[in-house]
Amino acid sequence: MMLLRVPMLFVMLLLVLSGCTDQEKKVIEPLLTIGDVEAGLEAEGLKIDPIQEPGNEIKLLGVDPLKFTALAGEADAASTGKISVYVFDSAENRSIGRKAFESYGQTAKFAYKPILFEHKNVFVIYWSPLDSSGTIPDLIGKALKKL
Repeated sequence: MMLLRVPMLFVMLLLVLSGCTDQEKKVIEPLLTIGDVEAGLEAEGLKIDPIQEPGNEIKLLGVDPLKFTALAGEADAASTGKISVYVFDSAENRSIGRKAFESYGQTAKFAYKPILFEHKNVFVIYWSPLDSSGTIPDLIGKALKKL
């Protein structure tokens, strides 16, 4: 009878201790890739083409942007623009990168108005002509929300 109580006590102790551990598991969202962003933008009807403009990149936390020209509908000033896409290794670094861009933007003079978007680990800047009221920002916002 005594031999039966010792293992039973051991099992009960294990149950109590396992109930005290932190069972909450963090949900890790998968990181987005540049391919995900390109596919999302194109799914919303934006025609995008990669461009190379050496010398005027704004590097954020060591991340160089990937740049695209964007076309939505007819080719006019309100439906064309440039997009810079930063893919960070975490949402936290994306947030820090955005703050760094905002600090930089307080002293910089831009030829185009930056419209900022962020989702998960991706930071996107649409460089809008100052007088533009096109649909590209709406399409970028929709695309990122769906990713």
